[in-house]
Amino acid sequence: MKIAPLILLAAAGGWLGYVALHATEPTYVPPRDAPPTELTGEVPAGHVVRTLAVEGMCCSSCPGRLFDAILAIDGVQAAAVDAERSTVSAVVPEALDASTLASALTFGQYSARPEGP
Repeated sequence: MKIAPLILLAAAGGWLGYVALHATEPTYVPPRDAPPTELTGEVPAGHVVRTLAVEGMCCSSCPGRLFDAILAIDGVQAAAVDAERSTVSAVVPEALDASTLASALTFGQYSARPEGP
């Protein structure tokens, strides 16, 4: 009986066991559903829709980053990111200024400004 294959098999098993015990947490994050591209439903009383033009969207993960950033703002009821038009829309209280939203969406490669007058 040849012993070399058994030694090789035991070494491979030992190495796999070592890797399994010393592995770090997985870094893979599965893709999530894309954020909505347009707002739906009625705007509650005392709220308005604010739309911002955002420069810097370049890939399929950009809408998700911007969606998370806009939803993190206190008072935002709903949001949508349209990558084709490079806009972010949000339902916010009337008192929430568009410049506050623009500041929150200006980070990294993104630069936001209120759309329209």
